[in-house]
Amino acid sequence: MTHWHDALTRRLRALVKTAPFHALRAAEGRRAATLPHDDALALAMRALEVLVDALGLRPGASRAELECALVPLLESGDRAAGVPPDRERHRAVILSVVGMLLNDADRRQAYRAEYVDFSDGRAERRVIDFTLASEVEAVDGSVVIRVEKDGINLFLRSLDVDLEDAQAAAEAVIRSQMERGRLDMAARSAREAQVRSIQYAEKVDDVLKRTRRDIGRVDWRSEVPHLVKEARAHLEGRLAAERELLGTVEEQLLVVEEPAQAAALARIREALDDCRSRHLQLHGRLMATFDVFRAEQERQRFAPVALVRLPPLEEGLWVPAARLVARDAVTVTDAFVASARGPSAPAVLDLGVLWDQLLVPPRERTRVGRAVDEDALVAMSPPPPAFPPEVCEAVDRLLVSLEEPRPLSALLSIVARGSEADFLVLRALQHFAPDVHPPLAIRVATTGERLVAPEHTGDDLTLHPEVPDEH
Repeated sequence: MTHWHDALTRRLRALVKTAPFHALRAAEGRRAATLPHDDALALAMRALEVLVDALGLRPGASRAELECALVPLLESGDRAAGVPPDRERHRAVILSVVGMLLNDADRRQAYRAEYVDFSDGRAERRVIDFTLASEVEAVDGSVVIRVEKDGINLFLRSLDVDLEDAQAAAEAVIRSQMERGRLDMAARSAREAQVRSIQYAEKVDDVLKRTRRDIGRVDWRSEVPHLVKEARAHLEGRLAAERELLGTVEEQLLVVEEPAQAAALARIREALDDCRSRHLQLHGRLMATFDVFRAEQERQRFAPVALVRLPPLEEGLWVPAARLVARDAVTVTDAFVASARGPSAPAVLDLGVLWDQLLVPPRERTRVGRAVDEDALVAMSPPPPAFPPEVCEAVDRLLVSLEEPRPLSALLSIVARGSEADFLVLRALQHFAPDVHPPLAIRVATTGERLVAPEHTGDDLTLHPEVPDEH
């Protein structure tokens, strides 16, 4: 008899999900950009924290946000190891960390891992699929990275427990830490409870999303009513616990004297207020779930049902076709396009209709609106010049008087700041990509260096006096 229970299976599954992190550390020495003092696990954990902090505020975090959070860690490691910082190397290391979270090595599919389960008294090999993060499109059209459920569980050290139990445990931890005066730890636990409330709301909302997508894929006979009943009871318990905790926080705020403790209590109150607000909104959506069911059943069940269900395009069509040679792949894809496109009648040319259209006289255009009196029009004065004439003349005299090549940065140090410097830069750019007849007899080329000037940036330029042609 094997002494195995379900808790061991849950912990084993949680341990299996850490495999990508260990593979990332094991591959550190095989990457050209990674140096011995770089810690990929620390960078991955910081990246997960940035993604978790973005929950509830926006769909996810951008790559620029991740880079801003990870570059200081890489620079700190470089300073400790006596290595000069290299921004390109840092970008390559960050790319490998983000690629691990997205599973770039396997075309961003879900991670798949095997483990042995002894729950039935015998060794049985099982397979688990999990996703740490994914790329999604934000409302503004930008692409951001969103942490998934498995990534949240790994970050919050939940060991794959149920969300309901995790929320109740987080509230009990907050209460215990506040009673013992560990307010900083209680503030972190309140943040964890806030993340759990967001995750629980997404779990319930996922049922409504799947219902709106295809009501036939959701069990509204037994699964969803049971979920709604449990969710309402769970929310009632959470709201009661949050009211009690908020009352305790308010009482301690009245008597606390140290500013650090007051700040920690304020953070706890803010996180609990957010949890309470989210739970109240979720309770309202739960009350309307069956209205969603009836509306979607009416909308979807009376719509025409597709006779043939399309297979998964990537696994069923693209991957097998990509393994074929070009000749066989064209045969398969042409047949698929012909069947998916449906029948279409060929275009027939009717000479009689074409002849009649060619003989139709041109349509007379009618004037829209009343006629405009040309004499009443007044010519507008030309717009004022962007730069005063004296500024243009002073800069041109300086450029024409050049006797040897001079960098633009040196000339900017001669002229005064403001309009003269701006006009000097524009005149140099005008001759760097000249028109057919440039206004001045100078030639401009790049130096390969950066421009060092208080009000301008970019590539530095060298201005050469144009040598007249002897012929």
